[in-house]
This record gives sequence, structure tokens and C-alpha cells, in this order.
Amino acid sequence: MFRKVISIFGVCLLLAVVALGCGGNEQADRMDTKVGVSAVVALADSHISSYANVLEALTMSSEVQSGDWEEMVGLLAKVEQDQVLNTIWFVLPDGSFYTVELGKTDQNLSNRTYFPRLMAGNNVLGDLVIGKTGGLKSLIAASPVIREGEVIGGLGAGISLDDLSNTIVEELALPDDMVFYATTEAGQVALHSDTTLIFETSANLAKNVVYETSPLTGWRFALGYKENEQADRMDTKVGVSAVMALADTHISSYSNVLEALVMTQEVQSGDWEEMVGLLAKVQQAQVPNTLWFVLPDGSYYTVELGKTDQNLSNRTYFPRLMAGNNVLGDLVVSKSTGKKSFIVASPVIREGEVIGGLGASIFLDDLSNTIGEELALPDDMVFYATTEAGEVVLHSDTQLIFETSPNLAKNVVFETSPVTGWRFALGFKD
Repeated sequence: MFRKVISIFGVCLLLAVVALGCGGNEQADRMDTKVGVSAVVALADSHISSYANVLEALTMSSEVQSGDWEEMVGLLAKVEQDQVLNTIWFVLPDGSFYTVELGKTDQNLSNRTYFPRLMAGNNVLGDLVIGKTGGLKSLIAASPVIREGEVIGGLGAGISLDDLSNTIVEELALPDDMVFYATTEAGQVALHSDTTLIFETSANLAKNVVYETSPLTGWRFALGYKENEQADRMDTKVGVSAVMALADTHISSYSNVLEALVMTQEVQSGDWEEMVGLLAKVQQAQVPNTLWFVLPDGSYYTVELGKTDQNLSNRTYFPRLMAGNNVLGDLVVSKSTGKKSFIVASPVIREGEVIGGLGASIFLDDLSNTIGEELALPDDMVFYATTEAGEVVLHSDTQLIFETSPNLAKNVVFETSPVTGWRFALGFKD
């Protein structure tokens, strides 16, 4: 799936920061803005990849593979209602297109610069447009719909740049004297903490900033101060907010894909043989994880093993899932892989009855390593997250995961995730 060049099926948005100097006695409240801008890049890319991942999963469903708008519109309407995607559309090779809100439109996309790439079978991510149906300043995420080797159309969405900018500002809890923005290679503003500047090409942008280019979109991100504050150091509180948001975004990305998949005909069938082909394609396109389908008696199947000889009915999350609730963040040692994992799962509900659950076991070692790479943490810094009971769930030193009384660094700043309830820490090694 549009894998983030920096990420793992995705985890949070915000800023991380590195202190100048390299001793163990660094003050935890000030950090290097280079780490912060890396976190902003990773956060924005994780959000964008999350949208793209959902679309790419949908293109593999039988509804979209039909190429028939009437066959797919019900599924797309449910996904658009439940997800943060703005306008989902399906375009035909002649450029005519449909949206969930309008059905067939009187517009045509063949003059969009991304259209030839999409019809050539390539994913599209990050092109900037004014939406033809809604007039919003948007970025485009789209995937080709390929059936028997032929492109029969494209499935896409316009993502509001104003909304994405505001989301990042909120996640970072950016103070009034700081600024972030991103520009294209041509100098057009794509994202900005002041959304009135989006799409400007000659804006008077703050220069007391640190820069980094996204490997996903090619946009040049900036983070720093509006006035004369020293740009190379920043508040670690913004950094830990960024780490937390980045992790939460990765985790939410997994959940978004599962929630889209449970609406497809394949998964709605409740028949493993009907759904395994779709799930195998989705798992192959994602980061390290194990996709599984569980029946109400607790027996379950995985893409790798088919029907297993294990049972999930004794898992603490199982009653919640079978009661029709989403599950997110429960910690387990996987029964099928033996890996330290957290669980993301959605109930499969057909005609008001729970007929099973679709879930993924996400490997905590891989997620920790992904976040560490995205932040480019220097050797003297550390991040970790613990449960309310003090169990380590994420750590830049993955050997400490699932430990309950390790000697954790205390020269750190804390923040609690509203998504998982985990307590995140960012700072310096003692």
C-alpha cells in the first residue's frame, strides 16, 4: 500500500526534538529542532499514507473490482462516512468520474496532471488541486483499479489541506510563537500553521526555521519560530506530543484499513475462502503484521496458516469484539507467531449480528524501530511508552518491551495518548 518511505502501516504525528550537546545531563525541557522537524515530516507523511492505505485496500475489493459504480457506491459511502477521507471518487479511463455525494458528475479529470500516471497503473500521492466538485484546496491520493492486468479506472480522494494543517497544529500543541509549513519544489505552500497561506507561491514565510524534505511527497517542511527565538532548540513538550501523535497515527492507520475491509463483500461473507485472497493482497502491501479472522467460538484463521489449532476466546479483548466493539491497543504475545504485539480489530456485523472479527497483530518491535528511524533520534536520546500498569509497550531499546520494572530514563517529558492511554516519554538517557 502506499507505504510511507519512512513508516510501518503507520503511528503518530507530532514533534520530537534533540538537545544540543551529548552528555547524559542534558536538560530535558529543550531539544534540537532537527528532531522536531523530522517528527513533523513523519507525522504528515503518516496521515497521508493512512488515507492512501485505505484507498489501496478498497481497490482490491470485489465491489470496486467490478468497475460498476452502482456496485461500489454502497461500500464507498460507508467508508467515507466512517473515515476522514473527504471526497471519494471513481474515475473511468475517459476521465468521467463519480463521487459519493453527487453520483456521476458533469466534470472530467483527464486534464489533471496526475491522470496519465493513474491510468498507466501508478499510485498518485500528493498532487495539489482545487477540487472540481467542492472547490477545496486539496491533495490527491489515488490508486489504479487493475483487473486481469488492465486498468479499468482509478479510486481516489481529495484531502483538505486546511484540515490536515489544523490537525497537525493540534497534535503538536504548537505554541503561538512557533510555525510549521511545507512547500512544493515550485515553492507553493502545501501546508501551513496559518492556513490562509496555503497555495500561495510568494508568501513571506518565516525563515528562522529548520528544514527537511519528505521522502513521500517531496515537500520541503519547515519548523521553527516566527520571530527571533533561536531556531535550533525547541520545547521538548512539543517533541513528546509529536512522538505520541506519530504513534497514534500509525495505530489508527491499521484500524482504518480494517474498518474499511469489514464492509467488503468478501469479509461480509464470513467465509474464509471468500476473503483470504483479498486479505493476502492487503497484508502483502502493509508493514509487518498478521491479519486474522476469528469466529464467535474463538477459532480463527490467519493469512499465513489458514485455520489454526489455537483459540482466541480466552483473550481479554474477545468479549468486547464479539459484543460489536472495535479493539485497539490490547497487548499480547501472538499465538501464531510468538511475537510481542498489540491488537487492532473490528467486528464483522451482518444484518445486525456479529458473525466474526477481523484483526491484525502489530509487532511492537517493528513499530518501535519505525518510530525511532522516523525521528532520527541521536544516541543520547530516548523515547518510550508504558501502560497504566507500567508495562513497557514501545521503546527505542526494543529489548525492554513488555518489561514491567526496567530502569527507565527519568530525564524526560511525559504525555498520555488519548488513543491508547499509553504514557509517552521523550528526553535524554540518564
